[in-house]
Amino acid sequence: MRAYERARQKIAGSTIITETESLRYLSKTEAEEAAPCSRVDGIISTVGKKQDAGIYMLTAVLECRARWFDEEKLETVYDNHLIFDKSKLEAGHAVARSMNTEFWMLQVIVHSRCYYVGRLTDKAGNYLSDSWYEKKTNARKTVNTNEKAIRDHIYFDVTKAHRYDIE
Repeated sequence: MRAYERARQKIAGSTIITETESLRYLSKTEAEEAAPCSRVDGIISTVGKKQDAGIYMLTAVLECRARWFDEEKLETVYDNHLIFDKSKLEAGHAVARSMNTEFWMLQVIVHSRCYYVGRLTDKAGNYLSDSWYEKKTNARKTVNTNEKAIRDHIYFDVTKAHRYDIE
C-alpha cells in the first residue's frame, strides 16, 4: 500500500509521505493554492492475482490529515483523538458509498514519523462508529482566518487504528 498525504494548510510547501520514501517538500503552484478541496484525498488499491494480474482494484477511498506534533502530545493533550470536519466525513462517505467501497482515515503524526490508518465505513456504507465520535467544537471558521465558529467535528480514536512507522 502506498499512502500519500498532502498537508492542506497554508504553508510554503506540502508533504508527501510514502512507506518507501522519506519526507520530501514540494512547493505548491498558484493553481494548487486556488483549487477547491477534493471530496476525498486519496484511494487505496490492490493488485489482482491470477487472471486479474496487473489490474489495480479499488479497495477504499481515504481522508488524510497531517499533524505537526509528536505522539506524546497526541496522547497527553488530545487523549489519542484527532479531529476533522464532519463535512469531510460526509463527503468521503458519499464517494465511498457511490463506488461500493470502504472509507478510511489516514492520520500522519509528522514529528513521530508515523501514521495511523483506520476504517470509517464498510463497503455497504455503514458507519463504523467504534473508532470515532461526533462533537460540536468552537474552531476557526476557515484555515485562513482567526474568526471562530461552532462546527460539527469528528474525533478519530487512533488507538483503534493501525499504526505504521515512516522509514
